[in-house]
Amino acid sequence: MIRGALAGKMDPQNPLFHTLILSGKVCCLNCYPQTSEGHRSLPVPVSLRAPKYEPLNKYYDLSNYKSKEDWPEEELEKTPAEFVTLDQPDHMFVKVATALKIHHQRDRKLGHATRQTGLFAYESMDPGQTFGGYLVIQGDDREAIRELFDRVAALLGDTLLLGRSRRAEYGGLASLSWKEKDVRERELAPYGVRLDRDVEPGERFKVLLTSDYVGRFIHTGLVNPSALGEELAHALGADSAEVANQFLGFQRNGGFNRKWQLPLPQASALAAGSIMVLKAKKKISLSALKALESRAFGERIAEGYGRISFLSIGDQELSIEMDNERTVQKPPAITSETPPITLRQVERRLLYQALTDQVYKLASNIKVNDPPSRSLIGRFRVVLRMPCDKALSQMELWLKDNDDPDALRPHARNQLKRCRLEGLGETVTMYDWLCARISESKTPALVETQGTLRSALGLDLIRRECMITTDGSVKETMTGILPKIISLLIDAVFTQIARQSQRAERGE
Repeated sequence: MIRGALAGKMDPQNPLFHTLILSGKVCCLNCYPQTSEGHRSLPVPVSLRAPKYEPLNKYYDLSNYKSKEDWPEEELEKTPAEFVTLDQPDHMFVKVATALKIHHQRDRKLGHATRQTGLFAYESMDPGQTFGGYLVIQGDDREAIRELFDRVAALLGDTLLLGRSRRAEYGGLASLSWKEKDVRERELAPYGVRLDRDVEPGERFKVLLTSDYVGRFIHTGLVNPSALGEELAHALGADSAEVANQFLGFQRNGGFNRKWQLPLPQASALAAGSIMVLKAKKKISLSALKALESRAFGERIAEGYGRISFLSIGDQELSIEMDNERTVQKPPAITSETPPITLRQVERRLLYQALTDQVYKLASNIKVNDPPSRSLIGRFRVVLRMPCDKALSQMELWLKDNDDPDALRPHARNQLKRCRLEGLGETVTMYDWLCARISESKTPALVETQGTLRSALGLDLIRRECMITTDGSVKETMTGILPKIISLLIDAVFTQIARQSQRAERGE
C-alpha cells in the first residue's frame, strides 16, 4: 500500500519513477503493529501453539522439538493474537483492534439507500494504533542510499490516506514518522531468537517467513507455494542444507488495481509466519545467511513478498504476555443526549422513508361515508402543493368554526362534518380529523404521547425496524419532519377519497 501511494504521487514518465518503483532498489516491507514500547511485531509463527486447558502466558514452539514424538501430550490450540515480538528479550503478543459496522447499500440511480437495497458490513481498524515497517534501499554507497530515502520521505510527506470509503466516517488518515536512526542490515533486531553466528554441520536452524511468499515450481513454472524449500536449498548451495521439518500456512492473495479498476490475479501463497527447520550438511557462514535475508524469494518482490529471517533453535516452552498497555483511540460512545450528526441525518432519512410508506399504506385502507364534493377536495389538494407550513396554516384558517372571513363557508364546512372516516385507527368526522392533525403539527404530540395516530402509523415498530438508537432521537427527528408527514397524510387521504368517489360514480 505504501508503494502504491508512492507511485500515485509520481509521473510515470519521470526517470525517478523507474528508480523508486520498478527497479527494485526500493522495497517497502510490510507494516506490522507496534508494541506500547515502539517495537515492531511479526506474524505469529505457525509452529507456536498454546495449551488448551492451561493458564495463559504458557506456549510451546513445536519447531524447537527434534521430532513429533517429543511434542507435548496435552491438547494445543492457536495463539490468542496474530502478531508477536520475536526479536526482543521479552516476547509479547500484539492485537490489532478492529470494529465491524453495518451499512446500507445505496441505489446507484437514486444516490441513497431504499427499503429494497440490502445491508453490508465493513471491518475497519480502530484509530490511534501504530504500525512499523522498513524500507529496503540498495545503493552504491551510503550517500546514494540516503538520497533515495530523502526522496521517498519527501514524496510521501507526513500524512497518508489509506483504505476506502473516505466520505463515510473512515478515511484512514495515517501520520507518518521516519526513524532515521533505526538503520539496520537485517529485519530482526539483535535480540531474542535471531541467528547471529555461523551454522555448523549437523546443526538445525530455522527460516521464518516474515511476509507472504508467491513462488513457482522450478521445473514446470506452475504456481507452487511449497517451492520455497527448494528455492532456499538452491540459494544456499548444493548439499548445504536439507529440510528437516516445516510448519506451513497457506492463503490466497490478490488485490485491486485502482488505475485499471480491475482485480489482480489471485494466487496461492505461503502465509507469513510459516516456519522451515533446516539441517546443515556443511558449515554455512553468517555472511551467506545475511545475503539471503537481504534479498527476497519468489514473485512480487518489489511489493514486499518473500522476505525471510534466520532463527536459531530456542526454548521449547515460552512465556509470552499480551501487550495490554497498547493505546488505541476509541471512537466516542453514542449517548442518548448527543448522537453524532451523521447518525442523526441517517436516522432522519430512514424514519422519513419508512413513515412515507406507512402513510400511503394507511390511506389506502380508509373507508368514507358521505364524502365531500370533488371541488372541495380539489381546493384542499391545491393548497397542499404549497410548502407544508403554509399549507397547514391556510387549512387552519379554513377550519375556523366562526364568521371569520378566511374560514370556509358553512356549506363546505358542513360537508366535512358529515363525512365520516373509518380505518385510520378511529372513526371520526373529516372535520375533527383535520383539526386534530393540524393541531398535532404544531406540537410533537405524535412523539410524546401514545395517541391514535402514533399507533396507526406504527411509529414504535418503525423505530425498531430502522434501529433508531434512542427515543430522544425519534423525538428530535420527528420534530423536524412532523409537518411534512402530516401534510403528506392529509393529501394521501384526500387522494383516496377522490378515487373512491370516482369509482362510486362509475358504479364499481
